[in-house]
Amino acid sequence: MIEDLYSGKTNIIHIPNADENTVKQFGVLQEQDVHNQKIVKIGDENFSHTNDLLWHQDRGYHKDVPHFSALLCLEAEDGSSPTYFLNMQELYDKSPDSLKQKAEGVVCMNSVTKYYNQSSHPYQFKSKAEERLYRIKNRAEHPLVMEDECGKFYFYSPAYTETDLEDEFLKLIEEQEPIVHKWKKNDFVIINNFKILHRRDATPSHVNRKHLRYSINKHV
Repeated sequence: MIEDLYSGKTNIIHIPNADENTVKQFGVLQEQDVHNQKIVKIGDENFSHTNDLLWHQDRGYHKDVPHFSALLCLEAEDGSSPTYFLNMQELYDKSPDSLKQKAEGVVCMNSVTKYYNQSSHPYQFKSKAEERLYRIKNRAEHPLVMEDECGKFYFYSPAYTETDLEDEFLKLIEEQEPIVHKWKKNDFVIINNFKILHRRDATPSHVNRKHLRYSINKHV
């Protein structure tokens, strides 16, 4: 299972009835986002569930994108949003040759600023200065087309990737049927963070939806 995840043959793994020890078998925890924590609590006062979250890779705007991203569900009351997943290797395979040719060899800036231009951020910053620094620092260039042993895939997200091919990618994404995961308590889901985009809808503030989020790199 882990070998297939590492190679890219498997891109999403769901383990029910998991706990906080489950994550340890998959790799090395990395620091995440604003406060450089290795475990981020989602659904509390620091990271809200009350807004839509755009299609993205976790830390896709960073020069060191984590290999894998994972969520452990602590609570998911009725009315909480599922998480949607989209395979960008499948999207590459389905895309027209004309787009593949235009995307090949292109390097794109991926930035938090693009996210801010489209939507409010779920993080609650300690100060305006912290928010400004976060926006300035979190930008990195990545190839628009990447490849592993299973083939080529697009490294693109509507949240972060700045490209002249935006309209074509948005049309492709809109045409796809995503995987929908409806959360149950103690569900653990880990994804290939390079190849799988994910998003969620807003959850009303009175509905309990709590997760632990992990960024993971491969065991050396």
